[in-house]
Formats: sequence, C-alpha cells, structure tokens
Amino acid sequence: MDSHAHARARDRFGIALRPWSVLRPIRRGEAKLVAYGEQERLIYDVPYEGTTVRVVVNKELDWVVSVLPPKFAREMDADRRKKSGKTRREFFRHKENDDDCNTSELG
Repeated sequence: MDSHAHARARDRFGIALRPWSVLRPIRRGEAKLVAYGEQERLIYDVPYEGTTVRVVVNKELDWVVSVLPPKFAREMDADRRKKSGKTRREFFRHKENDDDCNTSELG
C-alpha cells in the first residue's frame, strides 16, 4: 500500500518517491525551507531527480507527510495577477500607438 506522499508524488510529478532521497538533502541543508505548516510540519523545496519537489515533513525530519503542487495557491494567484497586468499594459500601449498613428494621419 502506498503512503499519501507516494500517491501525491506519482499524481503530481509522475515520480516514485523514495523518502530518504528527499529527507537527506533537507537534513544536509541543501533544500529551501518555504513555510511552516500546521501541526509542526515544515514545507521544503527539495531537489529530486532533476526537478524540485515541494514536500511537507514532520518537525523531526524523519517522515515525508505529503508532496504538494509546485506552487502554493497564493503564488499562482500572484503569477496570474502579474500576467494580467502585463496583458493590460500591452493592450494600452498598443492603443496609445494606434492613437498616435491616427492623429498623425489627420494633421
């Protein structure tokens, strides 16, 4: 039977999770602490098999609780806002350029 972490790693990244291969870089300080989770859980971005995997581990760093999507919802929202702002700026820049062209044709 697969653990929750194994199932999430397979679903989200298509990888077979080996817990010690994830915990080792955390213990060595090679992973980036991203956030403190609930119930004394820690969330790390860990280099794993050529990609970065976001994992939830217990405080003692001896158990992988879950594997999260690559970005938190708030990070995805920030990316969307950035992208929509860029799209709006591009729209208005093109609009300004069109207006400049139209006024030069009149004069």
